[in-house]
Amino acid sequence: MNQSQSTHPESLIGQVFDGYRIERYIGSGGMADVYLAFQESLLRKVAIKLIRPNLAESKDHAQRFIQEARAAASLIHPNIVQVYDIGQWNSRQYIAQEYVPGTNLRDWVDTRGALQEQE
Repeated sequence: MNQSQSTHPESLIGQVFDGYRIERYIGSGGMADVYLAFQESLLRKVAIKLIRPNLAESKDHAQRFIQEARAAASLIHPNIVQVYDIGQWNSRQYIAQEYVPGTNLRDWVDTRGALQEQE
């Protein structure tokens, strides 16, 4: 993608970078758009968090994004997704993470209410 192409999340479907093929848009978080991708080298589905273009231009946001990835990568717990890789594509940082199908926490809470302590 170059600067003249659309930055709409759906416009990245089918793009391949660093061995990841973007299959579909999943949603967005605080700093990034999230995609389902296929990691061609290991033949697995992954979640790619790609920092939004307007935030990628800020060194502070870019550094915070990478710090988030490094912090998450240092944690090993069944309820925390694994971080597989970090990188940069077209001046935008990305995080490749374990893909877990299903709903996200925000949707869960919106639908069912707050989690109980044991959950």
